[in-house]
Amino acid sequence: MISADRIAETRRKIAERFIHQCVEGAQSKVLPGEMSACGQHLGDPDNQQRGLHGTAAALSVVAQGRDTLSRGLAAGLVDYVRERREAELSQALNPRDVVRITAHLDRDERNVVKIAEVVFALSRVERGAVPTEATIQPLRDALENGRAESRGWGYFLGSPSLDVIPTAFAVRALASLGIVRPEPIEFLLTVAEAKAPVQAIPEGDIFAQVLALYVLVFSRSDGHLVNDRPRLVRAFDELWSRLEGLFGFDLEANIEYQDRADHHYVRIPWQLYMLAMAAELRPLFRLAGVTAQRRIDAIDAAARSPVGFVYPHSGKVASARTNGILYEAFAFVESGLRKNVAWHWPFYAFDAIRRVATSRAVVRSARVIALVFIVYSVYHWLANLGDLKDVAPNFVAAAALAVLALQRSRYR
Repeated sequence: MISADRIAETRRKIAERFIHQCVEGAQSKVLPGEMSACGQHLGDPDNQQRGLHGTAAALSVVAQGRDTLSRGLAAGLVDYVRERREAELSQALNPRDVVRITAHLDRDERNVVKIAEVVFALSRVERGAVPTEATIQPLRDALENGRAESRGWGYFLGSPSLDVIPTAFAVRALASLGIVRPEPIEFLLTVAEAKAPVQAIPEGDIFAQVLALYVLVFSRSDGHLVNDRPRLVRAFDELWSRLEGLFGFDLEANIEYQDRADHHYVRIPWQLYMLAMAAELRPLFRLAGVTAQRRIDAIDAAARSPVGFVYPHSGKVASARTNGILYEAFAFVESGLRKNVAWHWPFYAFDAIRRVATSRAVVRSARVIALVFIVYSVYHWLANLGDLKDVAPNFVAAAALAVLALQRSRYR
């Protein structure tokens, strides 16, 4: 079983990757002064691409460091967020560049997911270490005033369409500032419990449910957004039972959304969210189980590799945004591993035995044994024509084996 100390060390390695990218990456070197930014990728120092997703991820990670370098980088990243328009337009070489860059900035400044991720990252900055209020306020106001309706947001500010994904990110961002609105929270809860109308969750189905529940569980430092913990646990258990079979694969969801003729994508690393929630809601029954431990071990090994943690179907280079989410999720996993640590191995052993008992090999063997018992019992009764009670125990044993044999194997 993986240890909490190992997870803590992996988080340090992830933070080091972000620091190296922000310091050495080409995306920051052209920016004025001490300003810094991050792009889509980590471990790609020659790539000049930079944006809000990557910068928000970097800020959410380095802002938690208490050393001088981390604080300096946090300040540079905050400067980029605050003065991004001026910094990017200063890179324009001709009027065509100005038009292109302006259009891109305008879209980003209406994008709810990006705004919400930046607000959440800014909320992670240590108070007093870097001034952030002047940067947060216009973004917070834009979110507050840009709801599609009382229950939540669309993908772009002022959009009339209500969507789960942007609502989840906006709720998390505002909650990190202490702003809690009951209508969006209730909407996310109905989604997490699969009670929302089908048209409300077309862009991710079960993965939107995972994100909604994650936000409800982790958006506040002083507790959950929903006080009814058993309700959250029931929703989590239902999602786990539906998704457990996919934990053996490196999978995340890529959700597409549209702004006029422009197509955009947002990644939902649902496995990371589920592992974090297992640590909080089911530290023994789920986090200590074989399924979670194998996935955590695989993710940890990838995060420690030279390439870093990558979902293969999403590209060959480590995503800054995904690794930022991993850094956050592993904090909850580390905490969960430190809880009731003496009980982890017994629960892991019990789950391993359960998996063996319901494995394909055991089920197939039970079918053969049940058939042998049944054939033998019938033959013995016919050969001796004795009382049925003489062979009844054999029939009972055969029936019990048949019940085991007829169930579907859960594990190969």
